[in-house]
Amino acid sequence: MDKNELKCVEEEIFGPVLVALKYKTIDDAIEMCNANQYALGASIYSENIRTLMYATKAVDAGIVWLNTNIMSKIEAPYGGNKNSGLGREDGVIGMKEYLKVKNNVLSLSTKVDAFYNF
Repeated sequence: MDKNELKCVEEEIFGPVLVALKYKTIDDAIEMCNANQYALGASIYSENIRTLMYATKAVDAGIVWLNTNIMSKIEAPYGGNKNSGLGREDGVIGMKEYLKVKNNVLSLSTKVDAFYNF
């Protein structure tokens, strides 16, 4: 059985659970992470800031915590990718999820607009 086929790796577990897998390179770790059908959040730990920045761009997750976990602010958008949900909550982007944009155009001209040949 491939280690990514383990149920604890493949399922979205909500609770105080840590699943740890061995990897050889950061690219191997990113590949294992992105091979999952869920992508709510990921935590990446490293003393190397370049490794953190490289990994956060490559990992497909709705939120990536760097050297921390489960920390969020109401001002920051939150939501998952893939099968972890659509859209975002919180922040300006989250507020836009609840808005319906409408465009109203009013002409104050006395001339008839013949753009559409009416």
